[in-house]
Amino acid sequence: AGARGAPGTNAPRGTWREALDSPVAQQIRHLRATLTARPMLGRVADEAIVTAGQGSGWQRVVAARDAAGGYLMAYLPAGTRVSLDGAKLARTGTAKLTWIDARTGAVTDGGRKDTRALTDLTAPAEGDHTLIVDAPTG
Repeated sequence: AGARGAPGTNAPRGTWREALDSPVAQQIRHLRATLTARPMLGRVADEAIVTAGQGSGWQRVVAARDAAGGYLMAYLPAGTRVSLDGAKLARTGTAKLTWIDARTGAVTDGGRKDTRALTDLTAPAEGDHTLIVDAPTG
């Protein structure tokens, strides 16, 4: 029901307070946490980061990077295998990989991988995940 008992628009399910506890609302919280996990001001969309496994339609992998080369970020809506261009990072060497489950917000250490070999990267579980690749430090 809408305001003052009027029927709701767009077939709402329950009240707005109930909607705040819905699975979709929880996923939005995880999305915000993921997007703010790294500095945002220098972030630029760059789908050229994805060198293999781009996909299409709803399975299309989208990517962004830090303009200064501090990190790469790729969203895999179907948890498929992807390869990324590590040359977009500020330094070569061993990068740190982190996976974030979009449905639960669970963070999984993806280990470390050479920036020149960011190939065949697969989400740790089924479903949509975000991969963050942090540039080597030092």
